Amino acid sequence: IKIGVFDLWIGNRDRKPDNPNVLISIDDNNKYFFHPIDHTAAFGHLTNYLEVRDIMLHIDSRNCILNALFSRSLFKSFKPEIKNYINADIESCINCAIQNLDFIFEQIPQQYEFGRKSKQHMKNFFSDTKRNKDILNLYPHYLR
Repeated sequence: IKIGVFDLWIGNRDRKPDNPNVLISIDDNNKYFFHPIDHTAAFGHLTNYLEVRDIMLHIDSRNCILNALFSRSLFKSFKPEIKNYINADIESCINCAIQNLDFIFEQIPQQYEFGRKSKQHMKNFFSDTKRNKDILNLYPHYLR
């Protein structure tokens, strides 16, 4: 569920029901781990980060991993308190990412030409409180 919401937040259009791009492992205690891979379609395939806008990152619900049968079945099995926890956890993850954007941006190699204006634009974009609340309110609708 968190991977699907992350995809909505960054506009990753490549992870979808017919191409989940998630590896699953299990430990000795039968605990499952989900490992998302392949984020090359992040930001709606835009290479000019100054062009990143919400409309450019929109993912149709049919093409979102949240619409996969597995995601929907899992979410429907959750009790309301688990759904509330997940929502709070997702909001916390978004806020943590926003607080660490400078560090995240420092990890981007110089050859990607991610300049000062692009960084500021992306910080403003991802820090948009209304957009982030809209995503938190929207993602459960993808799971129906």
